[in-house]
Amino acid sequence: MLHEEDNMKIWSIFVGLLGLAVLSSVALADISGGPLFSGGGTQVAVRCMVFNAGPGRATFTARQITTGGTPVILTFDSCGATLGVGRACVIAASPVAQVVHSCRFVTTGGNLRGTIAVYGATDDMLHSSDMR
Repeated sequence: MLHEEDNMKIWSIFVGLLGLAVLSSVALADISGGPLFSGGGTQVAVRCMVFNAGPGRATFTARQITTGGTPVILTFDSCGATLGVGRACVIAASPVAQVVHSCRFVTTGGNLRGTIAVYGATDDMLHSSDMR
């Protein structure tokens, strides 16, 4: 049988562990955009561009371009592991014809803004959408 003193010890341990869990947890930020349709053969690139508005550094835990939820192979990635305040980066892939493309970035820290865009053969932007 537990005594009042034992109950207090158990309660103190529980509260301490709960506080430690709250302090050590890191909120993940998720920004995504699309879907954008890639029609005929005039599209040559899908690009996802993000900007870190701050107040702190963004550390990437995931970044991808997908078609129908399936990740595609990136042909370009300037993002690295982290993105400082006031910095921007781009990921890109070759579009798959006749499907929709989406972008997703998951970070800890930072405050990202972004755009997904489909580009043509002369590097002209054909379609774009804000990421949220």
